[in-house]
Amino acid sequence: MDDLEVTNSAILTHSISSVLMPGKAYTFAIDYTNDPYYGTVSPENEGYVIRSRLKKSTNEFYSYVTVYAITQDRQVTLAVYPVTRGTSKVAYIARCLDAITTAGLKIRALCLDREFYARKVIDFLTTVQIPFIIPVRKHSRAMKQLLNGTKSRFEEYIMRGKPSLHLNIAINVKYANGK
Repeated sequence: MDDLEVTNSAILTHSISSVLMPGKAYTFAIDYTNDPYYGTVSPENEGYVIRSRLKKSTNEFYSYVTVYAITQDRQVTLAVYPVTRGTSKVAYIARCLDAITTAGLKIRALCLDREFYARKVIDFLTTVQIPFIIPVRKHSRAMKQLLNGTKSRFEEYIMRGKPSLHLNIAINVKYANGK
């Protein structure tokens, strides 16, 4: 699997210089994808079969993390990493950041999907001082109350824990068909 990951990264970044300029800052996206797995778990694949919430009639998935550079006219995949059981999301973000710096690119902003909305991820990105955007999850009553409204705005939210995290949340309200 290690050889496959190295080969995969080499293939994806082979002609990167024709699209992305080293030293220039880009916006990057990191996606966490769960593909349903309907097979039998065996010793060969047990570390790669991840259990999660029910989706498409299964709780088992092959999951992977992908990092993309976003330019004005295209999206360039830099790396794809298979998710293994027991590896934290922060570790995958660190691998993605390594792929970005190895390619000689700078980060203007990092866009993560909702799977990464977690205290440890936010704390890590704040510590390494990388500007990021993550869609919030409406779990708590305080978050639901904060997001309720009809105008776009910025609000402050305190994520509980030790120590507490103070987050600035951009609330973007859009209407579609009267909703």
